[in-house]
Amino acid sequence: MRKSKLISVIIPAYNVENYIEECVQSVLNQTYKNFEIIIVNDGSTDNTLKIIKKLAKANSSIRLINIDNNGQGYARNLALKQVKGDYILFLDSDDFIEPVTLEVSLKRIEEDKSDFVYFDWKYYNNNSEKFSYVSKELFFHKKKLVNEECQDLLGIQHYFTVNKLYRKKFLLKNNIFYGEHYIYEDIVFWVKCVLKSKVISLIQSPLYNVRINSQSTTYYTIRTPKSLKKYFSDQYYERIKNDDMNSFISKSRYINYGKKLNILKNKTAFKLFFDLYKNKNIYIKVRRLKNKVKNKVKNKVKTFIKNDKSKKINSFDMKEQILKT
Repeated sequence: MRKSKLISVIIPAYNVENYIEECVQSVLNQTYKNFEIIIVNDGSTDNTLKIIKKLAKANSSIRLINIDNNGQGYARNLALKQVKGDYILFLDSDDFIEPVTLEVSLKRIEEDKSDFVYFDWKYYNNNSEKFSYVSKELFFHKKKLVNEECQDLLGIQHYFTVNKLYRKKFLLKNNIFYGEHYIYEDIVFWVKCVLKSKVISLIQSPLYNVRINSQSTTYYTIRTPKSLKKYFSDQYYERIKNDDMNSFISKSRYINYGKKLNILKNKTAFKLFFDLYKNKNIYIKVRRLKNKVKNKVKNKVKTFIKNDKSKKINSFDMKEQILKT
């Protein structure tokens, strides 16, 4: 009998006493049972650690790593170096996943032999306790992206890294890790994944739930002294300039687009984002690149609709017909 693959779920946790149990429980309730949960308590000052210890005591699949506060990037990287699984899912400690997430995504990554699976997501409003689906991505009419098509994902609206199931060998082979000690550490991780991937599986079903939480790292820190502008100050840039992405960016097929992206050469990704605040022209160039990718995908969908035999179809029918292709 073929041995089932082990999936490692990595959860960095910081002061999430109100959400961590629901987050972990969403993994324990999965229909696919061969998983390990690695929770990194990132120096929480509330009851988060106490709750995690209680959960770990009751479930042998949970492994706790307790560290001083170093940020999500550091916590994820620490766990990534210790995983035992063949596949990896990153889960934010205030979010949760659907019961079939691991089963469905694992099936696709093995069928397609892909580097990772991209599945859709939806918002969960903690106050109203209601879900909202806001995704506007148009590439879901495909089941997978191959070779240069993978770079279409550079044009997505949100650079989330959580709503994916990654092949561990893919991440380690390409030395893909998170940035550390600053906010938005997942941007570089995502760009590297896209530019290094050969096959990406796509699942339209929203299997990941993003909690709208005013205390989350991304939401909260942008309104405090630890804002993005401070993190990309000249002084801080000196500490992170070694995280060079030139080797990845230079291989992008968009680098020659009207010579508009030469700005990316010999720069780190972080210097680029710092420059966005100081130079409007650079910002415009990057936006044009993103819009070009979006328009390309839009045109593909329009072509499909134009070639469809039906003369009149509503938006729901259009979506269903695209999915059948």
